[in-house]
Amino acid sequence: MQVIQTILFTVVCLVGLGGNTLVIYVVIRFSKMQTVTNIYIVNLAIADKFFLIGIPFLIATLPNGQWIFGYHACKASMISTSINQFTSSILLCIMSADRYIAVCHPISFPKWRTPMISKVVAFFALFCSTPRRST
Repeated sequence: MQVIQTILFTVVCLVGLGGNTLVIYVVIRFSKMQTVTNIYIVNLAIADKFFLIGIPFLIATLPNGQWIFGYHACKASMISTSINQFTSSILLCIMSADRYIAVCHPISFPKWRTPMISKVVAFFALFCSTPRRST
């Protein structure tokens, strides 16, 4: 069972990293692809990469059954997973609101649906979803 888990995690990690990297590359490389929706999709791909980066650590942990990378790597892994969870949820809500505006108000809101505004909104979504240290 552990071998099957390792193979599945490895395949998911490689395909996910490759696919998300391709999405990011294509949208950033070609200016025609930089639409409002695609900018949100790129940010969703970036958030997914935060999670996928942690999968090799999980693969290495499987044989031992315990975390072997130390305290700081554990914190970094949990932070990257948290960033993925919150950012993905926030971006999906933003994309839903954007679709609503595009469909229900196509005449009155085109000035608010620009690539620049979507970049600012996506930045704040990422910024607001990063964990903060409480004092």
